[in-house]
Amino acid sequence: MKTVKTIIAVIACLAAFMLNGYAANNALPINSLPVNVIAFVQQNFPDKQITSIEKEITDNTIEVSLNDGTQIDFDDNGNWNAIYSQIDAVPSDVVPSAIMKIIDDNFPGTSVVEIDKEDYGYEVELPCGVFLHFNHNYQLLGFD
Repeated sequence: MKTVKTIIAVIACLAAFMLNGYAANNALPINSLPVNVIAFVQQNFPDKQITSIEKEITDNTIEVSLNDGTQIDFDDNGNWNAIYSQIDAVPSDVVPSAIMKIIDDNFPGTSVVEIDKEDYGYEVELPCGVFLHFNHNYQLLGFD
């Protein structure tokens, strides 16, 4: 029985060590970011600071977290794929102007809290929990 407990304890320690090493390998220093990622954050979130950067190996993206809880996902070339805001709205300059016009016309005074680039176009979430779906030509496809 003592041997089984020892084996379980060793396995648990190894698992914790491996998970800790995996997380550490995904964390990146700020100076490793592509120049256009840093410029994007400075231009669109000038009063926010980068708090963490992680490289997602599974989909080859870079996740940048800001001090207000905003998360921005970038592809390998430094182009944003998704922006999730927990406190402030996604800056309207980031949202394509044709999409913002549709939102302003149909949901006056509403901001965007999340925007994702999808294969079909864009998915935009409003603060009320409504998701709008747009094609690549910024035409509204539907909502849920």
